[in-house]
Order: sequence, then structure tokens, then C-alpha cells
Amino acid sequence: MPTSFVRSALVNPYWTTVGNDRCVIVADDGRNHCLAYSSKLDEYFLLLRKNGSLIDINVYGDAVGCFMAR
Repeated sequence: MPTSFVRSALVNPYWTTVGNDRCVIVADDGRNHCLAYSSKLDEYFLLLRKNGSLIDINVYGDAVGCFMAR
């Protein structure tokens, strides 16, 4: 079931900055993708970890849908 995989990737939420915006990281797949939440946009989105930076890869929507889009 997809939600059990997402549940296993949940992390203690922490704030970070992506571009010029603050967001909360809520899940990490342990490879190169993180799921973030933006209170400014009121939306979840997918980030790619590359060379120590988090990059917005323009995948937005509900938490499970975004995370499964990896």
C-alpha cells in the first residue's frame, strides 16, 4: 500500500529554505528526494537533494501523490 511506504519515510519535521521561501521537510526517502510543505502556498511539493542543496522540481499536490511521483 503506497501510504505505508510514505509513512516509513516520515521524519521529524524541520524548517529549511528552498530558493527564497521557507518550508517544512516532512518526509525523506533516504535517497535523494524529500517531501516539503509550504505554508505560503498551502501545498506539498517534492524536492531533489543535489550536491548538498534542496531543489524544487515542480511537483506539487497532496502529500502521497507528490511523494509517489518520485
